[in-house]
Amino acid sequence: MFHYTKSTYPNTLRQLILINLITVLEVYFTNVVREIATRDLEPFKPDNEKADYMRNHLLNFSTIKGIENDLIEKDIRKLTSGGLEESQKFF
Repeated sequence: MFHYTKSTYPNTLRQLILINLITVLEVYFTNVVREIATRDLEPFKPDNEKADYMRNHLLNFSTIKGIENDLIEKDIRKLTSGGLEESQKFF
């Protein structure tokens, strides 16, 4: 039991530290993207990219700012779930 714990515990600890670091980095990137969006929307205006919305979803927004925020949140969700390829588009 001691030998098993001695060899397994350090590996498990390293894995947990790596997962935690990746999570912290992901949160940092999303916060950076949100801050960039508050300063300038130009990076979020790619050429020839369509945004599809259902009519009832569009009618729920009371201002254009709400639509802007929703588009930025969609980009942030792509960033968190898109992997390294999607992250490279932002940086």
